[in-house]
Amino acid sequence: LMVVAPSGQSFNYADAGYGALDLGTRGNLAWFAHKTGHSRYLDRPKVQRLTESARSRHRDPARLSHAYLVWYAMAEESKSEPLPVYWKADGKNPVAVMRAERDENSGFYLGVKGGSASVNHANMDAGSFIFELGGVRWSVDPGNQSYNQLEQVMDGALWDRSQDSPRWQLLTKSNLFHSTLSVNGARHNARGFAPISEFQTDRSPEIVTIDLTEIFNPLLDRAERRFMKMDADGTLRVEDRFVPNDSTESVSWSMITRADVQTMEYGALLMQDGVALQLVIKAPDQRNLSVISLDPPPRVYDKRIPDLKKIDISIPGYLLTEGQHSITVELSLDRRKHSGRSQQYQPGGRKR
Repeated sequence: LMVVAPSGQSFNYADAGYGALDLGTRGNLAWFAHKTGHSRYLDRPKVQRLTESARSRHRDPARLSHAYLVWYAMAEESKSEPLPVYWKADGKNPVAVMRAERDENSGFYLGVKGGSASVNHANMDAGSFIFELGGVRWSVDPGNQSYNQLEQVMDGALWDRSQDSPRWQLLTKSNLFHSTLSVNGARHNARGFAPISEFQTDRSPEIVTIDLTEIFNPLLDRAERRFMKMDADGTLRVEDRFVPNDSTESVSWSMITRADVQTMEYGALLMQDGVALQLVIKAPDQRNLSVISLDPPPRVYDKRIPDLKKIDISIPGYLLTEGQHSITVELSLDRRKHSGRSQQYQPGGRKR
């Protein structure tokens, strides 16, 4: 329930899909309703709509939801507390969620993850995030891809999770195509683990911090990523702090999006579904910003996502002196009126 965003799409990291909860999943949640008495696990109107949809497609809802029917009948509602606004789950693939406060209508939703590429069905996506504001998903995750075709093309290499595996070249698997950091244009450490090291929700700004140090070993000495909800309007600050070493040649900040993007003096202006978002670079002063098209994707067998592109902020090695450095970006709605389509770019930042 926590990973379903206001748009109705899920936080689709690893092999998850975009879709919200289906009838079978609702069946599993009904068990929680039976055990806890929480009405939030039932959502009777939603189940009715899903059942009618199954019938309209000539599918047997009872066959799809036998578990639900049993637990649904036994559930007795005694609690009606809403879902939490802030939530995290630790473990081998830790994730955290921040929603809008209950008295806000900003549509703010942030899903972040740490973890490791060594986990089953995982990607090199530690530090990545999806972000919604104003009814639009601005930062997207490429999500899953059918394994049938990939198995024919890649054979057993698809299931190889070693550092040099061709698996990590795929658009859906590579850190280069997720909203995270990359160093030297290289792969994340496949065996590294990124824990959630801070989860502060009792005062403003609310903060989630992910320790990325192992992910970039040995290319950085230390790295952490902080996500901060700055105000009730839903401004999100992403702050990356890192310590380079002699192996560090460049550090790149990426955000994967389907929005139209126009480069600006302050960073970039994103446009989607009639809504505008400002991407403001707070630090560093010297950097390179480019917008790289991922439609079509790099390889013919990669997943194709219409209008997919990468916003890339790079710091070259000659600017990386000793000590701590940071890349800080703020994302907030631009409420000024805009007209027309924004500039589109091909690989290398060339206007299309």
